Amino acid sequence: LERIELDVYAPNKRARRSYEKAGFVTEGTLRHAHFSDGRHHDVLRMSLLRGEWEAQPHRASPDDDA
Repeated sequence: LERIELDVYAPNKRARRSYEKAGFVTEGTLRHAHFSDGRHHDVLRMSLLRGEWEAQPHRASPDDDA
């Protein structure tokens, strides 16, 4: 697995912070991509690459156990 991506509603600050703590990076904004409660909302595209995950100090590569 080389890449994981997700979309999150821009107003959802709690979810965005959780994804950032896990290492996800915002790649872009899909402007007015979601309509609810009579309003348009932006959607953020976030991703995490294998190298970024492995570079985190608290993560161990599966090969490290061997």
